[in-house]
Amino acid sequence: MRQRSFVNFKVYCSKELCFIKSIDASDLISDAKTLCKMFLEIVEIVDLSNVLQLITNNTGNNKVVGRLLNWKYPNILWSPRATHCINLILKDIGEISHVECGFSITVFVYNHKWTLSWLRRREGWTKICRPTETRFVTTFIALKSLHDHKCDLQAMVTSRKLIAWNGSKMTKA
Repeated sequence: MRQRSFVNFKVYCSKELCFIKSIDASDLISDAKTLCKMFLEIVEIVDLSNVLQLITNNTGNNKVVGRLLNWKYPNILWSPRATHCINLILKDIGEISHVECGFSITVFVYNHKWTLSWLRRREGWTKICRPTETRFVTTFIALKSLHDHKCDLQAMVTSRKLIAWNGSKMTKA
């Protein structure tokens, strides 16, 4: 909420996940060299003999950090965080034109009183979920919601009342 950048260092051992420390990196230059220094400090705290793997997100700087650490300590394996990779895949899918079209439908419905009023009068009508900017998976929750409302949306589009509505002449409609 405050637009700060934190780096959390956690260590997983055979018994549990342990928090080591958190660094407010908002004022730091987040280049690979600076990040590598932070990771090397953690390796020293934990002791090299206890470090097997470094898991980060998949940004370019972190890839370089992984290579630098692996060069210095060949026994340390760098791995991208799976959730970050999946989010990148979902982001790319969300940018496909017919997927973006689904957002246009939701925006149109919620930006026009007539369409929203018509749909709200449908028996069993529930809100259409809207995607958010922050999480890519919400794209697919919103698309599923549109799919769940498919019959109501089709009924509205074929309704004689829609044709009589002034807004139906708009290109977006």
